[in-house]
Amino acid sequence: MAIDSDTGGARPNPLARARHAFSAWLGRARDLRALAALDERTLKDLGPNRHEISAEAARWRWRA
Repeated sequence: MAIDSDTGGARPNPLARARHAFSAWLGRARDLRALAALDERTLKDLGPNRHEISAEAARWRWRA
């Protein structure tokens, strides 16, 4: 494993970084589906409205 000179720590290998990015992407997609499934009353308590959720769903997932 290579040493990162900026932080003094070890950098994860490219495969580990890709796996982490893919896992994060899947997590965001799962969270967005759960948010979209909430009823209006719960959304009002949390803050976002349906328009904001739709706009977030339209974004490219890898550009989060």
